[in-house]
Amino acid sequence: MEYEHGAIFFKLQEEPIYTGSTLTGSILVNAAKRFETKQLTLSLYGREEVNFEVVDQNIATKHTAAKDICLIHFEYKQLEHIDVGMYEYPFEMKVPEWLPASTMVSSKSSNASIWYEVRA
Repeated sequence: MEYEHGAIFFKLQEEPIYTGSTLTGSILVNAAKRFETKQLTLSLYGREEVNFEVVDQNIATKHTAAKDICLIHFEYKQLEHIDVGMYEYPFEMKVPEWLPASTMVSSKSSNASIWYEVRA
């Protein structure tokens, strides 16, 4: 993700990710100029989404219900600033065993999905 001071990315050592596994990788920071910061964070989000259509008197109305849930939050708090340059911060997070697998179910007028994303 590009920012005013540079860019922040992450890389994972292994994909795909399974429930109960350990999510291992690095947060990559490419600082174009020095900036003050108290922490870097990495989060695993789950998204539930349902799209459906309601037909009333031959008029179809589409609806979406969605919810993002932060499942894991990892923080580096030992920072005061980041100087110009490229940095790599390793991380390790346990993926909860109770999470359902990513999935998509659809019919003629509706679909439902569960999926996950990592955000730095």
